Amino acid sequence: MSLNVLVYLEHDGRRLQGDIARLVSKGNEVAQALGGFTVGSLVGDIGEELLAEARKLKCKEIAVVSDPGLREYQPELYRSALESILEATSPYIVLFRHSYVSAELAPALAYRCNAPIVSNCLDVEVKDSGIEVIRPFLRELCWGRVSFQGSPPYFIALQRFSFHKDVPANEEPPSIKEIGLKRPSKLRIRNGGITRRSESEDISKAEKIIAVGRGIGEKSNLKIIEDLADALGATVACSRPIADLGWLPVERQVGISGKTVCPKVYIACGISGESQHVAGMKDSSLIIAINSDPKAPIFRVAHYGVVVDLVRFLPVLTATAMQAKGRGQGTESKEA
Repeated sequence: MSLNVLVYLEHDGRRLQGDIARLVSKGNEVAQALGGFTVGSLVGDIGEELLAEARKLKCKEIAVVSDPGLREYQPELYRSALESILEATSPYIVLFRHSYVSAELAPALAYRCNAPIVSNCLDVEVKDSGIEVIRPFLRELCWGRVSFQGSPPYFIALQRFSFHKDVPANEEPPSIKEIGLKRPSKLRIRNGGITRRSESEDISKAEKIIAVGRGIGEKSNLKIIEDLADALGATVACSRPIADLGWLPVERQVGISGKTVCPKVYIACGISGESQHVAGMKDSSLIIAINSDPKAPIFRVAHYGVVVDLVRFLPVLTATAMQAKGRGQGTESKEA
């Protein structure tokens, strides 16, 4: 068993997730405290563009399992690929970003390794007594420290807004270790596996976002959101319930199980503001919450809030925005 830290390099098939470099930096911090180094793990149908991006990361080595069969995310195949990487690298700690994929992969790997796992963590520290993580409890009403028991490897999934520190590390390009894919003898293929290649707009790069939640009521009301986004030149995003219903693509989901965004303006429409969603947008420069429930948790993180019926209010806001841009019809809109 080495003292190294293995970091899972999550990607969408074409590019690494936007916060992976910071997760690697956190891995460097932990690895230096342990006396080891950081190894990246890259799994998928890896093209030259994605591999070139991974080579820019500040880790000493990248273990790669590349196979056409990994083009779409299938949990058993990805788990098998990561098992091969674990066997080849023998890490002390395995770091994941807390996401939809890691919520499925990390527990399965930990079970196969008979190893402990803690997810939804805010931080990880190396103490004289061992490895400790900090994580929220009781819907983030309190935080606590958790110490690992038993033998490593220790599996940890970190919330994506928790690793910002840039830790100096090896400036040399990482070496590449290619590892073959061992296919499970009995493989269950999930129909319609999560496609990692998507041409959808990358919401993590948007400067203005209009995010919609279940409070919108009906799917047909999404037209109101789209009209407002068009008037403001914004990108449409959503909370998990909207993606789960299939009303918007999963690529537009914001939160722990979706994407982390940090736009200049974030307008949350009909979003209650559970911690899983807030984790993905709390660092936005300006947060405006529009909700009919005055006690909605989203108002705790919002800079401005409007308590109103969305369906009546948003068309008025859209008309006002269009008039401000000189595109209105010059007629007065009715009050909501």
